[in-house]
Amino acid sequence: TNLRVLAGACGAYWSIAAQSNDKKIEITNNGALIDIIDAIRHPMSQRDPDFIQWALGTLCCLARGNNHRQVIADASGIEATLDSMKRHSNSPVIFEWGVRLLHCLVHQYSDEGDDQYKLAEESAIRKNIMTIEDSDGIPIIISCILLHINENIAQEWAAKLLWRLQERDTENSSLRTIQKMVDENIINIYAKILKARSTKIATFELVSSLMYNFLAVSGVITCSDDIMAECLEATLRKMSHWSGEESLQENGLLLLSVVVGASSGRLQFKEAKGIQFVLDTMSRFTKNLQIQRNALQVLWAASFVPAFFDPAYLTNAILAIESSHRYNPDDILLLTACCGFIANTAATHNTGDISFKIPLHALSINSNASEASGMVDQAGRALGTICVRHPNLLIKIVESRGIDCLLKCLRSDSTHAFSTVFAALIAIASASDDYKRQLVKAGCLEVGRDLLQRGVRLTQFAENILELMSTVVCTDNRSSMSLPPDIFQALLQHMRSIINDYGALERRCGVMRNLLVVSTPSSATINFDGIIDFMTDLINSRPNPVSLKREACGVLWALTSRQTTQSGTNLSNMFRSIMGVMALYKGEEVPFNSDLQSVAAGALATITNRIRDNVVHVASEDVEEIISIMYMAMEFDVDRVELLEKFLDIILCLSLIDESIVIQCGGIVVVIDAMVEHEQAETIQERGCSILSLLSSTENLQVNLCIAETDGIDMIVSALAVFPGNERIQVDACQALSHLSVDHESRMLIASQGGLILVVNAMTTHRYNVSLLEGACSALLNLSSDAEEQLLSQTNVVETVVQMMGNHRDEARLQEKALGVLQNISMRNVSAKQDIAKVGGVSAVTMAIQEFMGSPTVLERAFTTTWSLAVLDRNQIEIADAGGIGLVVNGMMANIDYDKVQKQACGCLCTLSSNSRNKTLIREAGGVDAIVYAMWAHYDSEQLQIEACRALSSLAVNVQTNEVMIATDGEINAIISAMRRYPNSSKLQEHVCVALRNFMLSADNANLIRANTQELRGLLGRAAQKFPDRCSERANQILAGLS
Repeated sequence: TNLRVLAGACGAYWSIAAQSNDKKIEITNNGALIDIIDAIRHPMSQRDPDFIQWALGTLCCLARGNNHRQVIADASGIEATLDSMKRHSNSPVIFEWGVRLLHCLVHQYSDEGDDQYKLAEESAIRKNIMTIEDSDGIPIIISCILLHINENIAQEWAAKLLWRLQERDTENSSLRTIQKMVDENIINIYAKILKARSTKIATFELVSSLMYNFLAVSGVITCSDDIMAECLEATLRKMSHWSGEESLQENGLLLLSVVVGASSGRLQFKEAKGIQFVLDTMSRFTKNLQIQRNALQVLWAASFVPAFFDPAYLTNAILAIESSHRYNPDDILLLTACCGFIANTAATHNTGDISFKIPLHALSINSNASEASGMVDQAGRALGTICVRHPNLLIKIVESRGIDCLLKCLRSDSTHAFSTVFAALIAIASASDDYKRQLVKAGCLEVGRDLLQRGVRLTQFAENILELMSTVVCTDNRSSMSLPPDIFQALLQHMRSIINDYGALERRCGVMRNLLVVSTPSSATINFDGIIDFMTDLINSRPNPVSLKREACGVLWALTSRQTTQSGTNLSNMFRSIMGVMALYKGEEVPFNSDLQSVAAGALATITNRIRDNVVHVASEDVEEIISIMYMAMEFDVDRVELLEKFLDIILCLSLIDESIVIQCGGIVVVIDAMVEHEQAETIQERGCSILSLLSSTENLQVNLCIAETDGIDMIVSALAVFPGNERIQVDACQALSHLSVDHESRMLIASQGGLILVVNAMTTHRYNVSLLEGACSALLNLSSDAEEQLLSQTNVVETVVQMMGNHRDEARLQEKALGVLQNISMRNVSAKQDIAKVGGVSAVTMAIQEFMGSPTVLERAFTTTWSLAVLDRNQIEIADAGGIGLVVNGMMANIDYDKVQKQACGCLCTLSSNSRNKTLIREAGGVDAIVYAMWAHYDSEQLQIEACRALSSLAVNVQTNEVMIATDGEINAIISAMRRYPNSSKLQEHVCVALRNFMLSADNANLIRANTQELRGLLGRAAQKFPDRCSERANQILAGLS
């Protein structure tokens, strides 16, 4: 009961226990420790603060003895201590020794025992921490802290105790303990301690660190502006006062990093020139990593709102960051803060090359540390902001492997920076097609596919993913790209998960279309399974909005455009679906929808193009429906040229499949109607000419009449005139006219509208387009047969054709048609023959013979033309000088089996032989033998026999030299054989008589002929009797010579 004696006894124990650990053990083993706790709990002693403070001090000393923490706790020492602190809350000494004792009970010192002992003590410490919490220790401690703001030593131990109490085994336990402290208003209390002038360095360090935790857990938004202002002002003042204390600077900056995160804190920080203060601190402690980390955290927080960050400090801040990074290049926490600051400031300022070099370096670090995800997030944010805000730096970022680094962000598990990273990659992709290709090469599409496959967790970024994928593949030339094999399967899987979100489905159809457009044509590696079924289901579902159906049609359009290999079943399903939706929205049952019709028509055009190679039935009803929809399009939206273009593409493809159905269903009329409506629209005229060229190629009289009677020829000629530079129009128009001009009435119409001169102009303009020249020559071949001579002369047909022959010496079809034109014109009159020779026609013809010695069709035309030209004496000389005679003979020998070639050659030689010199040249070139061979090879060709006999009769006599050709049995027998075979041919009998009469002028020849006297008497007698006007005189002359 004598409390003074008890207090003295405690003091004695305290003094003894302080001597050594053994003394502590001895005192405890003697029961003194339990006695002291019992005394504290006694009602009498509880009222005496002097005793309590001595007792708590003694227990504090004893607590560091062997297993004494457990002994004190088991004896309810913790409860007794807290009860004393609560009962004597106004006593600073009891507060100090109470928190000292509690700290000893929950803190293990480094010099305590071996590892086994420390492991046992850890269990006791965890139990003691829980006992303090369960005994309302936190409210008691905090209430004492509030009552003794200026007790620096007591506050230091209290702070150490609170630190220890929040250091728990699990994060949740620690957060729960911190929240309890916050709930007890510890933030407001500690703000006062920070502000107190009595607060010393150690206490400030502990309190500022604790405040960081409290504010981080509770959030600065829960604190009043006054509290934030007190913390900020006090922290800056203390740090300035103890500017050389590194540890204090570390903790002060740590607290500032969270205080400045509050809006009021940023404003006050700016007004207090806090940024300069932080930069000065960084410059003083360049090698202190923790200071650099915490300082950058402050700058990061201060720069969050541009208005609160003074740009005057930006340059120095960048220099400080560069210096800090140089000393600590791979520190994750420092890099995270650097990147966060750069991300904030780059939004409004150009921070130079360092702004992207540090984030790129951060992303190049491969680390599994828990902090690495935050670094990746902020580096991604920084690069994203720079790419979007400062496009002038894009080239440097790309050259520094920025694309790989950004994609690394998307491959990470953390999604915090995804929005900015996507924005950055989209900005890079939008800058140039080269960057798009680099993104594809770096695996951008694979990353997008993987993100889609990650499913629900990334739903919020689906739009970003798809926008990036779409942007990457949308190049100017839409060149093929290497796509991941399963990218369409990933996209389809994603689309199936949002089947009821029409707007999202519509956008995803657009992305799929863009991907299909750049897929490798006829790819065997990419999996396209399911696309057609999914899209046709969207199209066929009547409730689906028209915009979604339109996009689904776009997907099928792109698919069939690039992937040409489709099964008949797929093509049929697509054809029916597209036809169905076009019929639905053609303006009868529901309003006409021009946008849908345009895309659907484009898809149908490619589908019908693919049907050409598959057994898919297209009925006349289908063609009629298409034509009906096209007429509706011209009614509702006639000015939409690109819509009509696609309909014309469909009709063209259908014409290639079965032109008879198109003709039967009125395809010709609808095509011409479209051309009339858009006479100045190049694309319409282009397609119209192609279709009319194809349909007229049947050379069916009814078809050609239909084209002519519905202004088709007018439109074709108009297209030739209006679009001289469009090769496709010129080719198809010329080919169409070549087919249409087989009819006399059509030829007259073409010529009257200037078609002939336009064809010639097309040949001149497109002189190296073989397809055009073939069509043009075919048209001229027909037109030249009955065109007015004046028109042929005015249009330079001859000159143009001759020049073309020289430009295309190796084109057999062209040479044949050109020779036909020259043949037609040369047969008109003498003037035409002269004009042809004048522009080099003779050389062109002989060149054709030489180049195509093995082509019977070319030679037939060439010999016929030569025959016609050779009518003029001057031309005979020119042909001979050009080697024409030898070429004709060689041509005969090379094509002995072709009677038409032989016939024209004989006629040609006959005409050429009217020149004395040529007779000799023909005989020397073997012309006579060639004629005889032809007669024997084609004894059944009356016309050939006639021309051969004419030629031989001409060659037999040279009037100018008064010479007769010495014949052989070959010539005589061939002539007699022809006479014998064709007794009823007046022409042949006549030319035989002339030939024999001429040969009889030579005595040697007469002897050969007399060898056949008996047969000849009969043949000649019958010829004279049957054809007296043609044969009587010459037959009698021969008979007289036979006597």
